[in-house]
Formats: sequence, structure tokens, C-alpha cells
Amino acid sequence: MSVSREKVQELLSLLANLLPAKVRHLTGRIKVTPVLKASLVEDGKLEVLPLLRIHHPDDSTSIVDPGDLNHLQYGNQVYLQNFGLVTLDNSPNKLELPVKRRTVLEGEKIPEFLQAHREALQKEIYLIDPEVKSLKIYDQALNMSCFAHAIERDWYWLSFDYTMGKGNVSLLEIIKNRENGKRYLNVQDGWVDCDSPRVRDFLQRVEEIPNLKVNAEEKLKISLLQLFRIAAAATGPLKVQGKAKEAAELKRILKLKPAGALPSLK
Repeated sequence: MSVSREKVQELLSLLANLLPAKVRHLTGRIKVTPVLKASLVEDGKLEVLPLLRIHHPDDSTSIVDPGDLNHLQYGNQVYLQNFGLVTLDNSPNKLELPVKRRTVLEGEKIPEFLQAHREALQKEIYLIDPEVKSLKIYDQALNMSCFAHAIERDWYWLSFDYTMGKGNVSLLEIIKNRENGKRYLNVQDGWVDCDSPRVRDFLQRVEEIPNLKVNAEEKLKISLLQLFRIAAAATGPLKVQGKAKEAAELKRILKLKPAGALPSLK
């Protein structure tokens, strides 16, 4: 004789006194809440797995895959090892899960997901692996550095780098990323949000500078006026690097110091 899942509870109630205690219907109900497990898998991809948190009658909890309950569920009841058949507050099939099935994200989809669920990721609904928690999305630079490669009479061959978290990213990389229609630029410990208000505002000021020239080595050839415009657009003072002579000259120019001692007025 076979009994449909929906009729199991009714049958067990009729046979309650004839069944072993471990399969008898337990009084009371237990709560089931959705959980999303986020972890990094092969090739830096992000796996998001929908799970369920079962709140047991003894106040303990366990995490299970919804699929693992299918063959143990009878209507709004489920058989749990060590607890027997218990009644669920809400059916796993009716729970609203942000992700319905195993999802693997890669590329820009990862920071997009982390940004969209920034607040939710801090809540109990998520089980976040430490590797995922350590990922950062930067919306502004800690500082900006300028490397002086060469200085000619009217031109400066320079490169600019942003300090983002544990590493640097060049100004040209960010500009190219935006030109390619991408929002996020991968860095050592996360991503740069190239469309964040602060980064976007800075880039717009730089992109408005006319006739910016880039050589094959990706160094900017800029005029003195263009240099001052970039320095003015930066969020803080430029950190100047480069060969001793060129770096010293660039620092002098940015500080508006004269090239030599001023003549006496006497």
C-alpha cells in the first residue's frame, strides 16, 4: 500500500500509539529560514548556493540543501534525524530565496552582486566565506602618485597611479576601462568602481583636458597647464616619484617655486 505525501500526517495521527516514539508526530512547530552561501570557487568565480537553516526543537540549528529535504518532506512536515517528524512553520518550497538555484558568477557579475547585496551580506541570511568577506570595492583613491619619466622644455612625460587597497592602478587603465564600457576594474584585493561619483568626477575633469597624448609605453605627454589641471582634479596632493633630477623639478613646479633665486630688488 502506498500513501501520498499529503496523507502521511493523517495516517501517522491514526497510528500514533502503534509507532515507535522516534517517528511519532512531535508537538510544536519548527522554523525554516532561507540562507545563501557565498564562496569563491575555481578561477576566482563566485558561487552562490541557496540553503535552508532548520531551527530544531532543542534550539539548535542546522544548514541543509533544500533538495535534501524533498524525499523527507510530507506536506508541511519533515523527518529530521534525532527529532522524528516535525511540523514546519513555512514550507521550503514557498520560501522566498534571493537566488533560486546554484549560481556561479564571474567577471563584472561578482562586484555587481556584492554591490547590490551590500547590506544584506551583513545579515544572518548569508553565510560568507572569509575570502569573499575580504573582497573590497573601491570608490575613491587613497592617494595619487605621479612618476616623472622625462621633462622637456614645454612637455612632461608622466604616468599617474592611484593607490587602491593593497596595490596601484594606473590612470590610463581606469580611462581605458571606461572607454570599453566596463564599470569595474579588477585590482589585487577587489575592484575599482570606475563609475562611482568620486572616480567619475575626477575622470571627467581629466577627460576634459584637450589634446592629451599617450606614447607606446603608455606615458602621458602633457603641458604645464595640463599638469596643473590633473593636480587640481586629484583628491589630495600628488606624491611625486621618478629619477632624482626629474622628480625634484616636478616637485618644484607643483609647489610653484622659482627655478632659481629671485634677483634683488635693490
